[in-house]
Amino acid sequence: MSEIKHKGLVVPWVAIWSSEIPDPSDHPLALDHKTNTLRYLDERPLDRDNMGTLWNRAGLARGVGEPVFGEVHSYRQRACMTVPRCQVCGHRMERITFLLTHSKEHVESNVFTTGTPPTCESCKDVAIKQCPHLRNNTDRLYWVVPTDVRIWGYWGDVALGDSQWNRHQLVSVVDPRRHQLLAKQLVVGIQEYVETPVG
Repeated sequence: MSEIKHKGLVVPWVAIWSSEIPDPSDHPLALDHKTNTLRYLDERPLDRDNMGTLWNRAGLARGVGEPVFGEVHSYRQRACMTVPRCQVCGHRMERITFLLTHSKEHVESNVFTTGTPPTCESCKDVAIKQCPHLRNNTDRLYWVVPTDVRIWGYWGDVALGDSQWNRHQLVSVVDPRRHQLLAKQLVVGIQEYVETPVG
């Protein structure tokens, strides 16, 4: 992956660019009331993952327009979690590692979950220097090396029908609401890990 800078800052590979943000009117959605399943009216094979979850569409034009720091590209975020890839440089990782502030993670049945993509050791310092959230929370920042990472669920919007939504929902893979979900981020569960304070 080639590094892209904007106004002197490294733009994380996972960040979405203004040219990639979809216009919802170009991708109409409908909730099928018979099956209670959300779908695009012009659904394409790549709109769903291998578990049948519908994903938010995003363009593929990295480096075009303005970067939207703090917002992730749904497909690149998913690639970071599953391949895995570093969220900063985009390179494949042989060993998955995370920079996490545990206070923001969801905990259920001794498993903590996160939608924060992994960060490789080479990019750790860049991430801390450039990301305001990490930089302002170094006292709660941990370098986490998991030995057991599994797909836990998704973060996104749940359709209720009649253009009504429950926005910003955390939905597990076994949650029946998954069929009404427009997924925006993949969430993994981490149970076994070694952590080291960064601050």
